[in-house]
Amino acid sequence: MSILVVNEVYNSIDPDNQWLELYNNSITATLDLTSYVIYNRDGSTALSNLSPEDRILWPGRHLLISAASLGTPTLVGSGIGINDFLALVDSAT
Repeated sequence: MSILVVNEVYNSIDPDNQWLELYNNSITATLDLTSYVIYNRDGSTALSNLSPEDRILWPGRHLLISAASLGTPTLVGSGIGINDFLALVDSAT
């Protein structure tokens, strides 16, 4: 069974230094992230903005996604507040 994990989220005052890390904890299954979307307090950011080589997450691998790689100034608007959240949703399901 393949499980996608949001492993870490790093928020920084510097928008160029904001990122999240995904992890595929499957032993055998590869994940295609093309249809995944990050939802946050400011709306949504499609992961399909990732480069084609970053849309595939191999078994047992981590993927570091920066705000800059998604074409947005920040992952969560002006920073993560106490009541903020990130949700990773497969829009194909």
